[in-house]
Amino acid sequence: MSGFLVHHTYDDDLAKVHDHLYQSIQSTNLYLRMPFESYSGRRFVVVIEPMLSPRTVNARIYGTDYVVVLSSANGEIRMDDVRHTYLHYLIEPLLFSRANALEREQPILKEIREAPLEFRYRSDTVALTVECLIKAVEARTMNTGIDKYTIPKSIDRSDLPRYERERQVVEQKQEAVRVAAVHHDMAQGFVLTQFFYEQLIQFEKNPASLPDTMGEIVYGMDIDQQVHRARQIEFDKQADSDVLTRTTKPRKLEGLDLAEAKLQTGDINGAGAIARQFLTEHSDSLQSVADGARANFVLARVAIMTGRPEEAIGRFQKTLATTKEPRLLAWSHIYLGRMLDLDCKRDQAVSEYKEALENRDGQQDTRLAAERGVKAAYAVKGHSCEEDDADDGPGAAPSKPGAAPAQPAPKPQ
Repeated sequence: MSGFLVHHTYDDDLAKVHDHLYQSIQSTNLYLRMPFESYSGRRFVVVIEPMLSPRTVNARIYGTDYVVVLSSANGEIRMDDVRHTYLHYLIEPLLFSRANALEREQPILKEIREAPLEFRYRSDTVALTVECLIKAVEARTMNTGIDKYTIPKSIDRSDLPRYERERQVVEQKQEAVRVAAVHHDMAQGFVLTQFFYEQLIQFEKNPASLPDTMGEIVYGMDIDQQVHRARQIEFDKQADSDVLTRTTKPRKLEGLDLAEAKLQTGDINGAGAIARQFLTEHSDSLQSVADGARANFVLARVAIMTGRPEEAIGRFQKTLATTKEPRLLAWSHIYLGRMLDLDCKRDQAVSEYKEALENRDGQQDTRLAAERGVKAAYAVKGHSCEEDDADDGPGAAPSKPGAAPAQPAPKPQ
């Protein structure tokens, strides 16, 4: 009998919260225009445990599993905490795949050293960006506590302006609550929240999904503007609590992953040394063909950054000849196109950008970079094809040869 009662308790609790959970997840999917089955091989799991203290929520990330364990009180649960974890499940892959591009935000980290943030947010641009975007989504979709204003159906046309004014007043009050939430998050140290909040206002007006829009948002960020904005903030002294805990240790970077990381942080020599060592040690291994292409891709960018354009071209061409990875193929063509643009060989550059479009990896950042290359020649400050001779060579243009084409530095997926 006791077993039956316990089982009945679980079923009863589940029945009470099921609809609320389903509606919250569905509304989140609809807002971001993302289906629940967004990522294969990953799971979002909610476990109902009546034996916990009422209204308790424990959220954990175990590798690729996002797990929330909760209990209800009279059928009520802390839905905001559950939804926060679900937003991590949806949004993290979109930004993890653009980790290289987010390294541009390094100057912002210097401005939040005094913020009451966990170390991972003050030291990791990806973690900071993920949390800021999530907080912006939460602000845009929050329950402000102010009921939506509905104009009565049967009204005299002459009264319509009055009802419109009343509706605008209510909407302004709702927006004030949302903006106050954004300001609070900014004061906590999540200094990109306002940027993403503004971007989401535009996102709501367009039919594209968040995955399709993410690349444009990330690469369109004006870093100097965000640094200036962060510099004006007076940070709180104490941090809010965070429902989510990661139970896995950060993966130790090795080999070419470490080379990529060193390249992102400016350790060009270290990145080059690792990539060259990899090619030396695996030169006779047929299994390392794909990684060999990736090593050449790293060395090509190292060559650009150190003013050796001829080597860079050779390395990119080796990458193209030895890989079937769409991302490496596309970005090798994009970098070659940019170098040709800087060498004032526009027709050849356009051909490379078009090749990139043919080989793109399905990521928004790749498509945008290639399309921009087709529409307009790549240029860097202080360099103009109108002033240069046609025979100067691909590395002769910028004062820091090739430095600009190395951004963004996409991570192969």
